[in-house]
Amino acid sequence: MTDAAAIAWAYTHNLTAVPPARMDFLQRAIAHIHAQKALPLPAAVSLPLVGTAEAAKYDAIVEITRNLDGTHQGVALPQRVLLWECDEDGVPSTENGELPDESRWALDPNQLRDGKFEFNNGRRMGLLCLYYSMTGAPSLVSQPLTDPKPPIAPAWYRSSYWWLGIAAALLFMIAAGNLLWTGRSVAQAAALMSPGDTAAQQAWASHELNRRNAVPRLCGAGNAEPLCTQLSAINELRTRRSEMRAADRVAPSGADIAAYAAVAQQCRERLGPPPPQTAAQPIAQPAAQAPAQPAVLPQQQSPPPQVSAPTAVDLDRACRGIWQDALLFASRHRVVDTVSAGLIGRTIAVAAYLPFGRHASTAGGGNVSLAVPMFLMIIGIVGVILALGRGINGHWLGALTNAQGRYSLSIAQATGWTMLLLVPLIAIAMFNAGLIAEAMRVFLADPQNEAGDRFLLFPSMPAELWAILGISLSSPLLTALILGFKQPVSEERLDAAPLEGVGKIVVRDKGVAPSIADWFLGENGDNFNRVDISRLQMVLITAGLMMVYTHLLFVTVQDISLAAMLVALGAPNVLISHFPPVNPMMAGLLALSHSTYLVVKAAPVPAKTPLDRK
Repeated sequence: MTDAAAIAWAYTHNLTAVPPARMDFLQRAIAHIHAQKALPLPAAVSLPLVGTAEAAKYDAIVEITRNLDGTHQGVALPQRVLLWECDEDGVPSTENGELPDESRWALDPNQLRDGKFEFNNGRRMGLLCLYYSMTGAPSLVSQPLTDPKPPIAPAWYRSSYWWLGIAAALLFMIAAGNLLWTGRSVAQAAALMSPGDTAAQQAWASHELNRRNAVPRLCGAGNAEPLCTQLSAINELRTRRSEMRAADRVAPSGADIAAYAAVAQQCRERLGPPPPQTAAQPIAQPAAQAPAQPAVLPQQQSPPPQVSAPTAVDLDRACRGIWQDALLFASRHRVVDTVSAGLIGRTIAVAAYLPFGRHASTAGGGNVSLAVPMFLMIIGIVGVILALGRGINGHWLGALTNAQGRYSLSIAQATGWTMLLLVPLIAIAMFNAGLIAEAMRVFLADPQNEAGDRFLLFPSMPAELWAILGISLSSPLLTALILGFKQPVSEERLDAAPLEGVGKIVVRDKGVAPSIADWFLGENGDNFNRVDISRLQMVLITAGLMMVYTHLLFVTVQDISLAAMLVALGAPNVLISHFPPVNPMMAGLLALSHSTYLVVKAAPVPAKTPLDRK
């Protein structure tokens, strides 16, 4: 016989009592009638999931119906109960159905009625009245709360989980946009420090010379190298200008701007190979102020002396500082051009810089890291999966459940491998596109140049990774095929099911939430809820391989050197052209693990007899 608490829950879970105290009376009355005459469980009603707010309400009903003595607050409970839609005066309504003949006793105006119950079944809302009689055969009649119209789904914006999914998707897109912005910033910074774009270079040089509290770019005491002498002169000029009052500070002269640009170009040549010559153009000097040598730079009368290694390191550090200045200016003003743009263009640039360029990941010495944006992209994908699972299936990992109501190990590993390989693929392609797009356009503008494979933005994956992806994606398909040949049985009917054939697959009862333990426990009739070695080895091997390759991927993109980026721009060529290589052992180990898992799942081992299970 169905539990009295389940019956009381089925008839009252979507009701709200007015006044609330009458809910206790109704639930006791239903349990009292059920004890005398077993009531059927209404169709399409399931018990609440463990750990939810509805489960707490169900636990309260269990306490109410645990010790029944036929009374409520010292008064005998009724023998007949009718729950029927009514008007505000308590008169039964026939708008949504005629009153059954066996319940027409409720039409007697002298009949007892007490309490009203509001209902909302997701299709419509209404008001039920409670009618009851102390005499007669035990019976419970409740108006079917159905409607011929299809259910109306609640608006998506009313669910916090959909908002969580949207926020996670935005995080993914912002992190991906940050990688594109970072690559574009690097390319534009290199252009600022190269001969070519006169207007942009003059805007950058003017910006740097007007900066207050700018970090001085020092190249070491006693260094007589020409570039160091020029850097010293630039630092002195910036110091003098920063000490001026704003009212006294005039725009930098053309000679000063040309001097700063010349220093930047020399640093560019020192830090990496020269840029492609197709775009090279000398910096134009303003007509009115174009001396042979900038006034702020002293003339060099003799060849520079030998520079010691520590002094050369200091000079490289100073040039890297100028590179960082150029990278910051490019990120703010050159990815979206604010030099020649009007007010609307500058507004768009500022609005785009805030989410995409403000947190461009740059390591020390001008190097660039893609690790943080790539990690945020993975977090965004995980957030979408969690939000979909919670919003649709009622629990956070609901997207990983199978038809048996369990967390599927094959689906989980396929999701993990796909995310591990797909997200870095997109992340690297976004950075490559931002870095090389302009150089690719200039290179291909010459009809004598051929692209070949130098501009393949998406990195290539070795054959072993394709094998791993194929194994992980085919495993859920083969698992579903194998389970299709097994006999599905519920846990409570496991012992009564036939024992021969290819075995049984246990289907979790409704209302029982899945568990992480499902990844380690068997689901067949012969090993249900016992540790399955084939699952355990698959979890350990998959987790180990994924951890190792995750480390390789993040090391690959964690600290990209300035020299490597300048080499890619000078070639031109994509910076990251392939995934980290792996040997066949990795794919072979994963194939062996999945084969063991699938063979054990498909093995025609009959379930144990009821005597063996004791």
